[in-house]
Order: sequence, then C-alpha cells, then structure tokens
Amino acid sequence: MAAPAFIITTRFRAVAATLLTALFLALSIRHVLFLATARPLRWTLVEMNFLPAWAGVAINIVLYICVILMANEFAMTTMRREEKAILLPYGITILLRPVGALIPMTLPAVRFADTCLDLTAFLASFAMLLSFHHAPEPPPPDEHS
Repeated sequence: MAAPAFIITTRFRAVAATLLTALFLALSIRHVLFLATARPLRWTLVEMNFLPAWAGVAINIVLYICVILMANEFAMTTMRREEKAILLPYGITILLRPVGALIPMTLPAVRFADTCLDLTAFLASFAMLLSFHHAPEPPPPDEHS
C-alpha cells in the first residue's frame, strides 16, 4: 500500500488553503447573487476566438478527460478526508460548467451547486486549520542526522 500523501502539513498551508477557499466561496456567492442572469458560464476555448473551432473542441475534450482522471486519482488516494473535501469540489465544479453552458435552464442550479461545493471546501479547510490550532507544531527536522 502506498504511503499517505498529505498536502496540507503546516499551519501556514492550512491558513493559505482557508484563505483561498474563502476567496472562491465569496466569488461563487457573488456570482449567485449578482451575476446569475448577467452572463453565461464560459467553459470552452472556442469562445476565446484564438483557435479554430475544431482545435478548441479537441483541446477541451483532452482537458476534460484529464480533469476526470485527476478527480478519480484524488478520490482514490490515501489523503485525509479533509484534503479530499477541499480538492474534489473543484474537480466537480469544472465538470458541471459544460452542463450549465449547454443547458441554459440549469444555470441557476449549477451556480447553486458550485456555491455549495465551495462552501464544503471552505468548511473542510477551516476544519483543518482548527486541527492545526489544537495540535502542536511538529519540530523541524534535525540537520545533523
């Protein structure tokens, strides 16, 4: 069995993760409250008009396959459940974007799901920050050994 892979191992990383997820949560709440009807979701390179349409579609297919594979790897790793709860919502959000763009009547539901996923990630990062607050900081490695 593989050794556990931990991403958030220090208080600084826990604070950074909490601040980043708080930013994403604030942005998604802003989108739900103020931009729900202002503009549709952008999810393709075709809309940027710097590639031919066939190339943009091909690149998007490859990118979405990579996101699906990465989300699967994150789900199967031996990370702590809080780290999984921080990372998986962003993979799911990326996969929900095409649904909101292709089926416009689902856009409010997709934006609401995005906000709920961001809230999940924020609460998980805050829980990790609190766990570091109660646990003593590990001593730095000994340089002489």
